[in-house]
Amino acid sequence: MKITCRIIPFALVWANCVCVWAEDQTAKLPDDGWWIRYSWNEKTEVRGELQEYTEKITCSFVGTATEDSEKCRWVEKKRDWSLGGKDKVSWVKFLVPEKDLIENEKPLERLKRAWVKSGDSDVRAMIFGKDIKADSNLLRIFPGVWQKAERLEKERIVDYQKGRLTISDARTRTDKTSDTFEIAPGKNLDRTRIEESTVWFDQITSPVYAAARFRIKSYENDLLHYSKEIEMVIEDIGNDAQSKLPDNN
Repeated sequence: MKITCRIIPFALVWANCVCVWAEDQTAKLPDDGWWIRYSWNEKTEVRGELQEYTEKITCSFVGTATEDSEKCRWVEKKRDWSLGGKDKVSWVKFLVPEKDLIENEKPLERLKRAWVKSGDSDVRAMIFGKDIKADSNLLRIFPGVWQKAERLEKERIVDYQKGRLTISDARTRTDKTSDTFEIAPGKNLDRTRIEESTVWFDQITSPVYAAARFRIKSYENDLLHYSKEIEMVIEDIGNDAQSKLPDNN
């Protein structure tokens, strides 16, 4: 596996603090306090009309706990976006077995607890199976989701606040889901969703990906309903994260 990183000198200090995810090594999660922020840029075309949307996503490790004799990690995800000219923010906090973040294609499958807060509202518990499901993409930045994805050599250059990354270690996968809904007696709606994903991993952001591209097409009764392209790219990374939510232990 070929990985090449070119970064400015002061970022090398950070490189010595992170763990490498390579073919001959076991991925190891960073210590509590570690965080990474991404820019999320989304373009959706619906019936010929283009809609664009941007937000910031920050994922942090904010605690460690033992549940059922198993080491678990508190992972907190923050979203920042604008709606109607007003700034919005929300947080979701998960307690997940550490092993599942590294090895499980569905890291939320054995979720212990989860909490959510939007803006100034009160913190509330999330109900597994209702508010959050095992196949949710909320934690897809972690390597477990991509362990069976196809590897390919596809170089990408990423500029972020600590320097420049030239990455050639990528994973790709295509997911297809089909459902049929009864919208009226004797009348069904067939809906198919195809998502083509490519993600790039490097030593600086290990074990999570540094950049990702998702191309999505949705068909209803064999007619294209919408197409969407999402770009996620690292903006910054650090090790001073503190939870915005109570421990809720």
